Amino acid sequence: MQGAKRGAMAHRRAPFAFLAAVLAIGLAGCGGDGEPAARVDPALAPVDRLQGKLIERSRTLPSGLVDWDIDWRLCWRAYPEAVHYELRTLTSEGASPKLRRHDSTCRTISVAGKASKPSERAKDRLVLLGFQKGAVAYMVRAVLPDGRRTPWSPAAPAATEGPIAAP
Repeated sequence: MQGAKRGAMAHRRAPFAFLAAVLAIGLAGCGGDGEPAARVDPALAPVDRLQGKLIERSRTLPSGLVDWDIDWRLCWRAYPEAVHYELRTLTSEGASPKLRRHDSTCRTISVAGKASKPSERAKDRLVLLGFQKGAVAYMVRAVLPDGRRTPWSPAAPAATEGPIAAP
């Protein structure tokens, strides 16, 4: 019976293994974003000095609850001659094929928020920020005037504070 179960499980996993292989081959042939790999210049240094910061706001509601929200700001060092930047979103499901064009060296997103009892706010904050760190990350690259792109920066997990180190 154990052998039959293993065989059935392997059969169910086969389409997923096939899909992973197709995606890997497809992403190897292009920049992973639908652009020819030749547009990414591996001789260029990636965007660096990524830094995360949490920005918190709160107000006490008439009910006594504290309504709070937290934004996460990701900033990076300006790349010489960059005309703009591209951001790629990473989730537990993989890398988004859609790139976000960005003209400045910082990106801010909302990462957590809730109305909590004052005594539960710290716990709620830790839980919601923990979910974000494991769920979403961003990579950044510069686009130069001639259309060349730098390699991607290291992934910066959302809600991470301080310098984002390369793996």
